[in-house]
Amino acid sequence: MASITVRHYNRADQTRVERATLLNLLSLSPIDSVFHAPSWKLNAGMNTIRHNDCQLCSNGFFNGGIGGAKELRLLNREVLFAFAETEASVSKAYDEMHRIGGGGTVGILADMTERWKIMATGSYLKFPLGDKSDDFRWYVGSRFTLTQNLAVRLEYNHRDRDDDVLFNVQAFF
Repeated sequence: MASITVRHYNRADQTRVERATLLNLLSLSPIDSVFHAPSWKLNAGMNTIRHNDCQLCSNGFFNGGIGGAKELRLLNREVLFAFAETEASVSKAYDEMHRIGGGGTVGILADMTERWKIMATGSYLKFPLGDKSDDFRWYVGSRFTLTQNLAVRLEYNHRDRDDDVLFNVQAFF
């Protein structure tokens, strides 16, 4: 919740807020013979996109989804999940300044060790309202817990026209 990423673009000689996250919540509730709660996700904030003729456009978005998860124990502990989701975005990059649509996400969260987790997801979203477009996305991330209050993350994000690699140090208090 509540994070800001600032980035400097050398070619454009511009420093800007690349991403501002109001909230990014993912609740994975594996279904078993006793527990049948749905899994869900919410993500709201702003990011920088490349779309149509706009190379560095701010994009406000809200994404939410509901789905299911299943726990496996092939290596250590893995949770497979799938979501049906909707998304609404507002940006000058879009025709009519917005796009609204939906699609799905599938993924896996794996505990490699007690301190090391890996997640991979793939998504497809179709936007029939506003800017009529679609978006293929994938994500691969790894988190390693150094101490109770310190972790490092390495993430790769792909959107239809953009890729980024992030290294984060997270301190908890």
